[in-house]
Amino acid sequence: MRARLDQANGHHDNQIVWTGVPAVASDNDANETAFVLMDRWLARIEADTSTDPIETKVVRNKPADAVDACWIADRKITDMSVCRAAYPYFGLPRTAAEGPLANNIVKCALKPLDRGDYTVDFTNAQWDRLRTTFPEGVCDYRKPGVAQQPSLPSLTFAGGPGGQPLGAPPQSSPAP
Repeated sequence: MRARLDQANGHHDNQIVWTGVPAVASDNDANETAFVLMDRWLARIEADTSTDPIETKVVRNKPADAVDACWIADRKITDMSVCRAAYPYFGLPRTAAEGPLANNIVKCALKPLDRGDYTVDFTNAQWDRLRTTFPEGVCDYRKPGVAQQPSLPSLTFAGGPGGQPLGAPPQSSPAP
């Protein structure tokens, strides 16, 4: 997700990642829950009366303590090297095959197998087996995916691409 945000926006300043968050923080707990932090963040955005775009307001009003973190034994840790050790990430087959970290290619463009693309020496038998396994070629992640399209910005209820306007608000009436 972060790689996709970086790709689309040039940054990921509107995102924090929390791992292993405790289910409920007690009143005395110095760690606040995600819900409370999000409420503070949204309240600051709502109080921002500038005419700046919402994207700018989201980043500008992000609380200083809205940072990546993990919880270990109900203790908030912001040292991401400690978090990565406690919650290791082992990757995906596509990224191991040099696919983009954004993992946003559903169907890759293919290229013919080329021994020069690999840092290992294949025996002829191994190479023949690889060619049999991938007769059409292998993914060429330097190219966009087949029929890949850019992501849409946040959907709205405005007319046009991405949404339709909402109808009149519902009206309540007393029960008969």
